[in-house]
Amino acid sequence: MVEGKLLNYSGNLNTYYQIIDISFYGIQLLEKIRPESTWDKTKSIAGKVGNHALSFIEDTAQKIAVTSAASFINKMF
Repeated sequence: MVEGKLLNYSGNLNTYYQIIDISFYGIQLLEKIRPESTWDKTKSIAGKVGNHALSFIEDTAQKIAVTSAASFINKMF
């Protein structure tokens, strides 16, 4: 999904990653977890349920987005 490389600096305890490419599937996943509020809710649910499979995360994020959109639409009318 993501191609990258590990940037390793001697003497530094931090790990840094540089993303150099992302697949179409990765782009789709990123779009489903945006905005950050959707990602935060998705992480919370995945943590509580204990399922961290990408398919579960993707489905959960999609459902959260649909619920948020429905709520927004209902407030308009």
